Parts: sequence; C-alpha cells; structure tokens
Amino acid sequence: MGIKRKSNSVSKDVKLSESKNKIDIILKIDNLKMIRENCLLKGELREALVVEEQIIKLADQAGLESTLLEEKEKVKELSQKYLRKQDIEKVSKMCEGIIEEFDHLVSLGNILSAHNIVQQFFKLNEGIENLESIEIVQELIKRDTREWTKYKVEHNI
Repeated sequence: MGIKRKSNSVSKDVKLSESKNKIDIILKIDNLKMIRENCLLKGELREALVVEEQIIKLADQAGLESTLLEEKEKVKELSQKYLRKQDIEKVSKMCEGIIEEFDHLVSLGNILSAHNIVQQFFKLNEGIENLESIEIVQELIKRDTREWTKYKVEHNI
C-alpha cells in the first residue's frame, strides 16, 4: 500500500507540474498576443509575423490545438496584409516615377506618350489587387484622364 501512495503522489506532482507549465505557456502566449497587437497598431507587420510564429511554437508545445488553429489563421491574414503593404509600397514608388515622367511629357505636349506610359504601368501591375484604390494611383488616373480627354477632344478622337 505504501508504494501505491507514493506512485499516486508522483503522478499528482507530474500533473501539477504539467498544469503549471501549461499555465506559464498560456500566460506567455497572452503576453505575446499583446506585443503582436502593439506591432499591428504601429503598422509593423513583419514584426507582428515574427511574434505570431513564437505564439504558434508555444501553442504547439503546450498542445493547445484551438489556439494553434486560430494563430495559424492569423498568420495567413498577417501574411496577406504584409504582402499587400509591400505591393502598395512598390507601386507607390513606381507611380511617383511615372507621374514625374507623365508630367514631363505633358509639358512637352506629348500627350500620346504620356498616356501610353500610364497604360504600360497598368499592364505591368495588373496582378495587384485593387490597384486603383491606392491613393497615388488614383492621382495618376485623374491626371491621365484629364489630359487624355483634352487630347481626344482636340484631335476629334
């Protein structure tokens, strides 16, 4: 009988230790979630993804399946946002150069070439979702529409 009690006591100690470990991990996860949210508020998507990976590792270690599934979904969402942000930055930078060239060509009276570079810009970036929703692209569209409409009226096109 003395052996059984010792065995039960060891079993309880192991369960208690596992429980404390799981609680510690859950607390770490909650802390990391707050850090992730702060990163998101600052617009630091890359950093938020790094923190998210840490959350997933901890959830996996602790066997927290629902948290694991939830956080993997969050990674997909953050990855999409990060890629979209990169697309916007790339397009914005490119668009700045296009606007400069467009304005230069318009100042020379070369509206057809100016219009063509805008069309090329859109062909080059046709894979970017909601391209027209980017503010600087809207500005380019407005300028091109104004100049192209004037050109068509002047040339009876």
